[in-house]
Amino acid sequence: MDNMYDVSTFLNRMSALDYKEILVQGDLEVRRMEEASFSKKGSVKRRNDGSVDYVRFIKGFLFFLRYCKKPVGISDSEFQKFRKVIEALVVKNQLKPEVLELFE
Repeated sequence: MDNMYDVSTFLNRMSALDYKEILVQGDLEVRRMEEASFSKKGSVKRRNDGSVDYVRFIKGFLFFLRYCKKPVGISDSEFQKFRKVIEALVVKNQLKPEVLELFE
């Protein structure tokens, strides 16, 4: 996948942020990518390169952060990728440690 749509890079950036900032930055990324994927020149290429799947992943990640429930449409392997950010938030006391049980 194009590096622009690399979920690992996105999650690495998010792991350094606080809970509220992750939600803000994640929502901004979704909005930016959806706009680029559907209303700008080159949008078909961006969709073909993986922008829609990238947005689906981020929306799933943000859903998990907000509700602490595994989102529909996110595979087990994708879900496990959330763990790094969730662990960082637990360390910062911004999420309860019990949330990590969902990854087992």
